[in-house]
Amino acid sequence: MTKRIRAVVLDLDGVMVDSETIALEMWHEFLALYEKALSNAEYRQMVGMEPKETAIFVRQRTGIPLAVEEILEDHRTRVMEAVGRDAKPVAGLEHFIREARLRGLPIGVASNSGRTYVDQVLRAIGLREAFDCVIASDQVARAKPAPDIYLAAAGSLKTPPERCLAIEDSPIGMKSALSAGMRCVVIPNHHLDGADFSGSYAMFDSFPELLRDLDFVLK
Repeated sequence: MTKRIRAVVLDLDGVMVDSETIALEMWHEFLALYEKALSNAEYRQMVGMEPKETAIFVRQRTGIPLAVEEILEDHRTRVMEAVGRDAKPVAGLEHFIREARLRGLPIGVASNSGRTYVDQVLRAIGLREAFDCVIASDQVARAKPAPDIYLAAAGSLKTPPERCLAIEDSPIGMKSALSAGMRCVVIPNHHLDGADFSGSYAMFDSFPELLRDLDFVLK
């Protein structure tokens, strides 16, 4: 018998904002400076990765003549500037947050990005104060797909993981939530057509669609 949900934990990139598109555009812009490029399949592999892991992946695949930390810092700077300028919440997110609040559910963020970036994105979309906790990858020992980020969020929300609903967009994030023992619903990232989300509790195309079945998802 499933236990009723008592808290909600959301991923950030690809779930609350379409920052994955911004990040991929910045990789394309950066690599073009060195006359390098990645395939669409390689970009798909990067979705959901922790930032340093992504920089290592880019260096290995392109042979770009920079240290991993240099690649990471350049891309981070580009993305933070673009996000501050262009980021906006996805359709239905604010309505979802209101509905969760009306049901008395605490809400957290569990992101595979670094804390400085996460805070900047949340401020850019006007939702920094909407969450009871924010956990980023540089606050835990292991990034997703390890369960550490979600376990830390559950602890901060003072809710057992099995009573938490995670909302994810990538297989990496879903594996993290499931490994933590959470119920996980997926709003698939549009860069990941055909990705394997077996194990998710349910899949939805958007927050408005999730809202229509919210009582089912929470019970």
